[in-house]
Amino acid sequence: MHRATTPWFTPLALTVALLGTVAADASAGKPIGGAWGQSLGAGFERFGEGDAGLNAEGNWFEFHGPSSVPILKRFKVLTTPVGYRIFGIVAEDSLGDRATCSKWAGGLYGTLAKVYQGDTPPTELREALTRLGFEIAQPTIGRRIIITCSDSGELALHYLDDALLRQAADEAQEMLSLVASYQAGRVAAVLPRLRELAALGQGEAEYLTGLAYLRGEAVARNQDLATTLYRRAAVKGVGQAQLGLGRLEMERGNGEDALAFMLKAARAGLPAAQFNVCLMYSGSGGIVVDNVQAWRWCDAAATTGHEKAARERDDVESRLTPAQLAIARQQSEQWLASRRRP
Repeated sequence: MHRATTPWFTPLALTVALLGTVAADASAGKPIGGAWGQSLGAGFERFGEGDAGLNAEGNWFEFHGPSSVPILKRFKVLTTPVGYRIFGIVAEDSLGDRATCSKWAGGLYGTLAKVYQGDTPPTELREALTRLGFEIAQPTIGRRIIITCSDSGELALHYLDDALLRQAADEAQEMLSLVASYQAGRVAAVLPRLRELAALGQGEAEYLTGLAYLRGEAVARNQDLATTLYRRAAVKGVGQAQLGLGRLEMERGNGEDALAFMLKAARAGLPAAQFNVCLMYSGSGGIVVDNVQAWRWCDAAATTGHEKAARERDDVESRLTPAQLAIARQQSEQWLASRRRP
């Protein structure tokens, strides 16, 4: 949805917050509609510590909005797996209860309805839809805004382009199939297509192609090329590539670089990376010892069933004061809660 002069959500200044992050070549005053179909491009570097991933619907990148925005502080940008073309933006926030959420949802709907009513192409307004809440749709171009409230007070605003959504799903299915085939040992069969996709900048394909070069699977071993491909994938939030770079830097004796990559993979939820971060903070790898952080990351890995992490956590705990342990537990609980949120 796109009007030439009207930002899509003026009251909360989300035009600046979103376009400043996801569309490197967009000006702050340009409507959010200008982001449709654009590639993230340099925007990859702007997601900081946010999560990213590939699922059956496409690629997603999550980040947090500026503190000046009173609600809808969490954003997900949804892209096609190949080319990373933007087809959706999801803004979310926990407002505590259904009543408060419903009030905000109604206000958002009223504001957006005024923006798009009478627009070209024609706009359809749908109120109080079952399980949805509100919808503002432009069927002729396949774009829509959906506003929802959960029983727990979780407010969500979805802004979607259906044509690109379908393209993303098709590309995601191919990518997931290639990943499964690689993991099943059919490297030679899928590597040509993976290399094609890697050349197009697809993150998971860059990682798997790099892995093949690192191991010498169906190609001559080439660690330099593997490292280059890993770095390209890591920027796009591919946790396994971040983990792989951490291991390579550890082997090279570059403790600080290893920790930086391991932390990114740990925050992406990889237990192996979390355990490695724990070990590094507890004295391995030439990193300054920080037993609070060591306990926190071993605890994160231990909650997934990582037995070595659980044993290391208990060992680190014996070196903590009660006050330090309380801080470590609080940090761990806050991080785990952030992973469980709806």
